[in-house]
Amino acid sequence: MFTKEMVDDYADKLLIGLTEEENKMVLDEFEIIDSDIKKVCEEFIDLSDKYSKLPEEYQNVGGDLKQVNLDVYYSQLETELKEKMKNDAVVKIEKSVLEEKLKKQLYDLSKITIDVNTEITKISSYKFNGDQVTVTFNTKVTTKQKYLDDENKISEKINETNYEDDSIVLQQIDGNFVTPAIQRQATGLPSFWVLFAITLFGGLFGLVGLLIAVPCFTIIYELVIDLVNQRLKNKKLPVETEAYTLDKIVKPSKKQKD
Repeated sequence: MFTKEMVDDYADKLLIGLTEEENKMVLDEFEIIDSDIKKVCEEFIDLSDKYSKLPEEYQNVGGDLKQVNLDVYYSQLETELKEKMKNDAVVKIEKSVLEEKLKKQLYDLSKITIDVNTEITKISSYKFNGDQVTVTFNTKVTTKQKYLDDENKISEKINETNYEDDSIVLQQIDGNFVTPAIQRQATGLPSFWVLFAITLFGGLFGLVGLLIAVPCFTIIYELVIDLVNQRLKNKKLPVETEAYTLDKIVKPSKKQKD
């Protein structure tokens, strides 16, 4: 198992004693591998972005979408995932994660995601193990949403979030890189819970647990967040975390003693 830095160092050593033409061939080969890996990662991320929002005809804020049937959309999602991921078990897990994101939008009518764009800003490392490579990278996720403002009018907002140490596992089959498994912090799961999920599921279910840890725990995490937010809304309290920082909390004044 070695990192991209180790590959670069090995390439530098190879160049010693090689002809200029051979040096160029070695460097070109590494550039091709680097380009191929990044392309596969970007294609998979683009697919995830595509299915992180409802079909355009259902992007209506405040409408009643609870009875909407997305079976055809889900079937299309599964077909495209199978083209990118050559592992049926992992396809099923990734499909369930994306379906939960869509279902959440059907039930939360206060805001609708109309566009998601994830950009790889930096590839941190490659770790090779046999025919698999784990690619670790940083991303910038730009999300555009429609929402109902305080005056009950439809407005739009754009949120940008930077993530560090996202990762995708690629497998090389017949000389081509594919995605047999995925672990991405871009699901919105904080780093602490990613580590917690991997430790818990890996300890309970072994190798299978490591594969399903992040997707399954993401679903649990989102359900808990939805439940907490709903209770806060019922009590007419803000759901934004920022509203509960120390500088926003106003302590009640003590009554003077008679």
